[in-house]
Amino acid sequence: MSRTRKYQKAYDEIEVAISQGKSFNETLSDVCSRFQLTERTFANYWKDAQEEHMANQRAIKQELLNDTIEREKEANRAHLYDKGKRADELLSDIQGMRNEIIELRRVQIGGKKLGDHIIITTQTDVNAAKRTIARLQTSITQSLELLSKWYGYNEPENVNINAEMQVQNQVDISKMSDESIQELLLATGRIK
Repeated sequence: MSRTRKYQKAYDEIEVAISQGKSFNETLSDVCSRFQLTERTFANYWKDAQEEHMANQRAIKQELLNDTIEREKEANRAHLYDKGKRADELLSDIQGMRNEIIELRRVQIGGKKLGDHIIITTQTDVNAAKRTIARLQTSITQSLELLSKWYGYNEPENVNINAEMQVQNQVDISKMSDESIQELLLATGRIK
C-alpha cells in the first residue's frame, strides 16, 4: 500500500505504539489528531501494522527457536565427543591398571639384586601388593560398569514370555508313538 509521506509517518507511529503494547483506543485519539486521519483510515493502518508486527514477531520467535536448536545440537555434539573421549581415557586407564596388577602379582618374599643394591621383599610388601591388586580390580570393575551403562550393555532385554511358553508347551505329536501320546494325554488329564 503506497502512502504519502504524512500518512507513512502516521503508519510508523502506529507501528511504534503496537510494539510498545499500547491499545487501539489509546493510540487512536493521539494519531488521528496529530496526523488528521479519519477513524476508518486509522483502523485500516492499525490492522496492517498489527499484521506486520505479528509477522515480525513470528520471524523473531522462529529465529530464536532455530538458535536454541543449534545451541542444543552443539551441546549434544560436545557431550558425545566428551563422552567418547572419556571412554577412551577409561579404557587406557583399565589397560594400565591391568598391567600394574600383572606386575604386582610377581611380588614374592625374597631378595633380588638390582645393580649394586639388594632389594628384599617381606610379607608386608606382599600384603600391600594384594591390597593394591584388590583396589585396582575394584576400579576396573567400576570403570567397566560405567562404560556398560553409557553404551547400554546392561539394558534389560524385552522378552515375550508368553510366546516362549507357547513354543515350549507345543509338542510335535507326529513324531511320537501311540503309547507316548496316550501317556501324554493321561498326564495332562485329557483322557481318563
